[in-house]
Amino acid sequence: MQLTTFIVDDVVSYVDTHYRSVAQASARAISGHSMGGFGALNMGMRHPDIFSVVYSLSPGLFYPNGLAESQMFYSEGFINANMLQLKGLVVDYGRQDEYAWIPKGCEYFGAQLTTLGSSRTP
Repeated sequence: MQLTTFIVDDVVSYVDTHYRSVAQASARAISGHSMGGFGALNMGMRHPDIFSVVYSLSPGLFYPNGLAESQMFYSEGFINANMLQLKGLVVDYGRQDEYAWIPKGCEYFGAQLTTLGSSRTP
């Protein structure tokens, strides 16, 4: 079972069934750090019907061949259609991160969102 399927289908359903949650995307957020930050962005982008807010801390976004070749960005239309449906999106990172590819990836990601019409605060 893929982690995304487990979280989106099983964890969300379990929480909504066993806790006093509001079972609507508008009341749900997902967050993660490092590769979990990538996962949170990926799940938020692919499932705006489940999550409305994403917080990603120092996400592992950049690959040696460039972020444009990442599985997350295989279709600009996909990003436009889904990512911009989110009510909130925070990507938090340190400019002097030990891993130089993290700020580069985050800055590239922000530029892509700006290109699509999203406003951002550096």
